Amino acid sequence: MGASDKAKWKRTINQLRFLHDDLEFVQAIGKQVAPEFQQYYEDFCREAGVDLQALNKKHAEQIKELYNDEEPRSNNDQPSVETEDKTAIVVHDGETPDQEVVPTEYQMTKDEYEVHEMFAKLFKRLAFKIHPDKLNNKLTEEEKNDMIEAFKEVNTAFRERKYFILLDYADQYKISTPRNYKQQNRWMKREIDNLIPVLHHEKKSYNYLFSECETDAEKDQVMRQFIDQVFNIHIP
Repeated sequence: MGASDKAKWKRTINQLRFLHDDLEFVQAIGKQVAPEFQQYYEDFCREAGVDLQALNKKHAEQIKELYNDEEPRSNNDQPSVETEDKTAIVVHDGETPDQEVVPTEYQMTKDEYEVHEMFAKLFKRLAFKIHPDKLNNKLTEEEKNDMIEAFKEVNTAFRERKYFILLDYADQYKISTPRNYKQQNRWMKREIDNLIPVLHHEKKSYNYLFSECETDAEKDQVMRQFIDQVFNIHIP
């Protein structure tokens, strides 16, 4: 295989890795900022003279849908964003609440199936090396724990098709890896095409937009947009 094919393969791996890392970062920030978003939201409404309790009752069904919950969880019946996956992050700037952006439906082609099968074999070779049942009794407890954690990460990576993580561990444990660079490159480019709109969507979530604000004026503008979109109420 030509050196240029391998160079392109390495570049594409780095692009795919960056997108996955960026997506995980944005999602983590959205969850972390949720309590701060909620508190600012409640304070903003109070100062603007918006009766959240009355709004929540009036828009109960809409709020239930937005927060993916049986009912809002907070003081005074106000929507809570403090629990995982029950946050304002499901509402996105510029999109109506009933719109949902999801990755392009994944349909495995023959080319992709072969790539998956090759990484399945690599996964088995890694599992043979680091599966908890295969650990050498001569290893220290720390070394055993490190390998157990490594196996968990490899297992998750294989399930989520983050094959670059398998390649990292294969390199660490000196296990040979698939060299069909052109084929892998085609597969990774398709994954990149699927990830880009998902990442863009997550960066439009109100939680993330709020986290990017540097001033109270910017935060206030996010609140205005949020309230306008969710309740159709314009606050000057």
